[in-house]
Amino acid sequence: MNTTPGLATITLMLAVSNLSAATLYVSLASTNPTPPYTNWVTAATNIQDAVDAAQAGDTVLVTNGLYNVGQRKVGTGSPSRVAITNAIALLSVNGPQFTVIDGGGANRCAYLINGASLTGLTLTNGNSDGYDGAGVWCASQSAFLTNCVLCGNSTYHGGGAFGCTLYNCTLTGNSATGGYGGGANDCTLYNPTFDTGKRF
Repeated sequence: MNTTPGLATITLMLAVSNLSAATLYVSLASTNPTPPYTNWVTAATNIQDAVDAAQAGDTVLVTNGLYNVGQRKVGTGSPSRVAITNAIALLSVNGPQFTVIDGGGANRCAYLINGASLTGLTLTNGNSDGYDGAGVWCASQSAFLTNCVLCGNSTYHGGGAFGCTLYNCTLTGNSATGGYGGGANDCTLYNPTFDTGKRF
């Protein structure tokens, strides 16, 4: 008997837990970005601005685009393109094929604190300067990703992901120069699609 929660169950859990929480918006096409980014007209133009304005329990909703600006230094290694330091949910509108966080080869794509989540994004071209988790580094496995694609990330251990719980995610073309977890290291994976990742 499979007791693994599916995407619909996880989405419902997020919706129920956020009934009284705010939704903040991110769009590259926004012409009037105004905190606290409470609608598409005043949406932030980069993800970190909306994340910084969010409170625990809030949702940050991101529409289509290549998000390749902004950074925040948290913990070890390179700065993160998006650093989530509150227990918030970051979701894309149309899924990972349309919404991309690009580390630019010099930044970790994302950092997640306990209780934070990412849903429906692609994390690519991340690098964390010899440390763990170039695609995403999680403070614990209580931070999770759902329906994400982690591809083309490279670091010492866990090229795609380090320390996370992953649901229905795809990991491909990631590498670990330290020899452990080209795709993921110290993670729990449910229904993954992945290659093993390169280990050097």
